[in-house]
Order: sequence, then C-alpha cells, then structure tokens
Amino acid sequence: MDYNEFVKSKIKDPQAILDSLTPHKVDVMHMVVGIVGEFAELVNDLNDSLKNPKQYTAVFREEMGDIEFFWVGLMSSLELVSKDLPKPTPNTNPNAIVDLAITAMKGYTIYNKDIDLDSFKQLLADVRAFLYQGYKEFGIPRSLVLAENRAKLDKRYVKGFTDAEASDRADKQ
Repeated sequence: MDYNEFVKSKIKDPQAILDSLTPHKVDVMHMVVGIVGEFAELVNDLNDSLKNPKQYTAVFREEMGDIEFFWVGLMSSLELVSKDLPKPTPNTNPNAIVDLAITAMKGYTIYNKDIDLDSFKQLLADVRAFLYQGYKEFGIPRSLVLAENRAKLDKRYVKGFTDAEASDRADKQ
C-alpha cells in the first residue's frame, strides 16, 4: 500500500464529519478559522512591515480589527464574558495561539468530543492579551481599531452577510 492509499484508509469519512456537525459547531469553527486566518495574515504582513513600517500600522489596524470581530463572535458563540476568562499564558505568540485554536476546534468539531471550554477560554484570553500588547506597542487605541473595522464591514455588508458581498468586497474598491 502506498502512502496515498494509507492516508485514504485512515482519514475520517467527510460525510461522518458532516453528519456530526451542529449549528453551534459550525459557528465555533467559523470563528476559530477566522481568528487563525487573521493571525496568519498578520504574521505575513509583519514580515512585509520591515520594508514599510508606516504602511504596516494601517494593515495592523485592519487585521487586529478582524481578529477582534472573530474574538467577539467566539465569545458570543460560547456564551462567555471577559470575567470568565483565565489569565493569559505568559509570552503568548501567534503560533501558540493558532495551535491552541486548531486543537480545541478539531476536538470539538472533527473528533466529536465534548467541548473543551477551558481550552477555548485560554485561547480567548491569549488572543485578548496579544491584541492588547499590540495596541500598546503600536500606540493604537482599541476604540480606533473597532471603529475602523465596523466602518469597513458596514461598507462591505450593507444588510448583513451575503456570499456575494463577501466576494465583491465593496470596502476594497
């Protein structure tokens, strides 16, 4: 058996995954994928920032606003408030946040385990700490990032989310 055949024999049947999904699991998956995707964009943009630091500040604000959006969405999906969160992991970095996010999401949505709320709480605490550290280092008020994100998404999604508006990205035109 070659390795491709081996992998095919070991992966979980996609239909079984689909059959086990619930609206809550899909919502959690959506928010976690959003956080992870925005962290990836942020890290990629950070590498480019060495060439043009002033431009990075605007990009940083946009990515941080998107992370805030998905952070609030995940908090809401899990019915949490800030006081529910533990202390953040010291010296949290984007790679550790992504690892925790994927591990917690995969267990709940793919392996069909009970939700590991403690891991999700730690993820949310670490994301919040990372955001606040960035705001402090760049001297950017969180209120500005939230206002810019709201304006961007209001322009993009006039009446709420649609696939067409997500593709068209009116805010980028």
